[in-house]
Amino acid sequence: MARRKTTAYSPETYKIIEGFRLFDDTFMSKVFDGRKPETALLLQIILNDPGIKVISVHA
Repeated sequence: MARRKTTAYSPETYKIIEGFRLFDDTFMSKVFDGRKPETALLLQIILNDPGIKVISVHA
């Protein structure tokens, strides 16, 4: 399914979002909050440890 560009937000809002990086604290907390598999994968990659298990994620 193709994604449609929405104009629900102002151009300024899109400009701010374009500047986000995954490691920005605010953005990362929203991306990973409650998502154990995704958080585990990121930690496994960063720490080069495929055995890392995540028990819980809370922002």
